[in-house]
Amino acid sequence: PCLCFLQHPDIKADRSFVLYKPPPAVRDPALLEEFLERAKFIADDLNWLLALPHDKFWCQVIFDETLQKCLDSYLCRAPRKFDGVWDCHPEVEDVQKSLHHSVFLTFLRMSTHKESKKISSLSSQVTSVTWMRLCPLSS
Repeated sequence: PCLCFLQHPDIKADRSFVLYKPPPAVRDPALLEEFLERAKFIADDLNWLLALPHDKFWCQVIFDETLQKCLDSYLCRAPRKFDGVWDCHPEVEDVQKSLHHSVFLTFLRMSTHKESKKISSLSSQVTSVTWMRLCPLSS
């Protein structure tokens, strides 16, 4: 298959991914609502991304800087089980699990060349460092 779409950033959808912010440390209803809304936006956007066909998915991944910053902010700021932040509202825990699942599937799709063998060189964008940052989120 031709990878011509990778040379055309105008194929990228006009979508803005928001940065991840961790759950609030205090049980303030306004902060909780803000966290839940932001996390839902991110999860919905990642699920939209995962539903894209091969060419549009890769175009978005390569040319959308807001997506790259969103994923990086999640890897840097999402609480790990050993951080002690897990004594939180059950709704926060559910949203965190759902969001982590979407982030994990996004990186998984970015790291495989199942859809096209020619894309394998681009799959190397997901480095071992990325996986090392992702793994503690799953434990």
